[in-house]
Amino acid sequence: MSVKELPNFPMDIPEMIKWMPHRPPFLLVDRVLKIEPGKGIHARKCISGTENVLMGHFPDQPIYPGVLTIEAIAQAATIFGQFMLPHGASEAKLTGISNARFRRSAIPGDVVDIYVDMTRMKSSFFWFKGRAEVEGEEICSAEISALLK
Repeated sequence: MSVKELPNFPMDIPEMIKWMPHRPPFLLVDRVLKIEPGKGIHARKCISGTENVLMGHFPDQPIYPGVLTIEAIAQAATIFGQFMLPHGASEAKLTGISNARFRRSAIPGDVVDIYVDMTRMKSSFFWFKGRAEVEGEEICSAEISALLK
């Protein structure tokens, strides 16, 4: 299998949207710092105090929803998967989430580093282990599977 040529890093939002179907406001990855073909990806999400979801989650003590952190892990995995397929993918479908763990909440001002490692690939099916960290402390982890075609 041939691997696509990697772009220059860091990848910003205009470059990332060339490689994935998500668009703002549901693009939850702000930057890709590194991709290691066959291994994984390091991406980043910066939690600002102005994100709409924080207005209701929760008004007096805003926290970034854990489910959106899992989605950011899945989006980083989607970007990574694009570089593992010879012709990229026009569709990305999340097929499973397991062993999700939430250790602490992300709050406005946090810089969330996302690390996703590919554990298995069969045709267009991928399995990943992902984790999110703030200042080196793991805040969330999950195993995910996806179909990229």
